[in-house]
Amino acid sequence: MRHPVWLLAALIPALPATASAQQPHPRRARIMFVLASDAPAVFVAPDQVWSGPVSQPPVSVCGRRGCARVVDRGSCETPACPGGGERLVLEREVADVDDFPEDLEDWKAELDAMAEDPELAGLLSQYRGSHPDDGRDPPGWRNDDHDELQWELSFGPSVATASDVWQVAAGGTFGIGFRYAIEYDSYEEDEDFGGFFQTVFGDTFGADLRVHVHAGTRAQDPDWMVAVGVAPVMLNAVGDGRFRVPALPYGLVVPELGVIAREDRPAAFYVGWNLPVAYLVSDDLGLEARGTVMMVDGWAGEDDVEWVLGASLDAVMR
Repeated sequence: MRHPVWLLAALIPALPATASAQQPHPRRARIMFVLASDAPAVFVAPDQVWSGPVSQPPVSVCGRRGCARVVDRGSCETPACPGGGERLVLEREVADVDDFPEDLEDWKAELDAMAEDPELAGLLSQYRGSHPDDGRDPPGWRNDDHDELQWELSFGPSVATASDVWQVAAGGTFGIGFRYAIEYDSYEEDEDFGGFFQTVFGDTFGADLRVHVHAGTRAQDPDWMVAVGVAPVMLNAVGDGRFRVPALPYGLVVPELGVIAREDRPAAFYVGWNLPVAYLVSDDLGLEARGTVMMVDGWAGEDDVEWVLGASLDAVMR
């Protein structure tokens, strides 16, 4: 029987690819027993392996760098391991791997890659668990992981200036307040009306006690300025819920009310307006950039008013 030369030439390049597909995954390990046959396992660290429940006392574990004696054993759960089972600690490192990834996406990708290894596929099909973050709502100012009523704490550096001198003063702001969030599905069934209501009035309401402390930057005779006020809150989570802005227009119109004092001015009443834009970094921590305008009555004579302009970058904890 004759075979065309071109057919043989086409088959030869395919041989290395077939062989490479059979290469074991770097995390493949084997547990050795005295009274039972060896069993597959997964390296979750260079000197630690995971397997399903182990009925016989393990003696050693073998990897790409030889075998090592088991010196300790205990339980292991996701995401530190692929699933519930046992973690075996070895007397030395016998694998060239990093610690098992715990981030959701990396964790899934690693398990999917290990499932391509025929020897590990059976182990994973029996004992693969679920990641604790799988199925949870992504971070958002409004999600089911937080109660409707919650407290927020904010603090950070800020700058300010008064209209009579326009001297830059550096300092910080501090705020503490509560937030009451309306469930998204509590709006009318008419989505157009619900979207309009959320835009105009917001989906989060509350109030803050805010403190602003600044000192002038002049080396000679620096001024100081302190303001304490209460600011109503009307906010709206937008996009995927990680950004938060004031409701339009009411979130910008409702004023902050308080008392302000300066080294060369008596204590006076002020009305302020805030423009906060916040981004949620994680479930419990956000960053907020805030611009503030204060109208002060009582510093200038007669019926005149003075203005204080400020800007801050705050960490928000909830």
